[in-house]
Amino acid sequence: SSYYAVAVVKKSSGLTWETLKGHRSCHTGVGRTAGWNIPMGLIYKQTQDCDFTKFFSSGCAPGSVPSSPFCSKCAGSGKAVGDESKCKASAEEQYYGS
Repeated sequence: SSYYAVAVVKKSSGLTWETLKGHRSCHTGVGRTAGWNIPMGLIYKQTQDCDFTKFFSSGCAPGSVPSSPFCSKCAGSGKAVGDESKCKASAEEQYYGS
């Protein structure tokens, strides 16, 4: 049995591992193997810094602290402004596990 982690970017973006810093990033959820632990482990290995908000400008990583830049791109349930399900590490957040 194998487990794979993948990163997806538009081919036209020109983004590479070396030019990723400062861009936005979305993850399946904080603490999830392929969506958080593997990519952040690789970034930590490169930067020796666990504050990944210094590496990415914004994103969605369900399970992050709500005031974190990693919640700014999350959508919640999509039902209302100020949606309490925004950035929750559950199916209430549209992007959780995606």
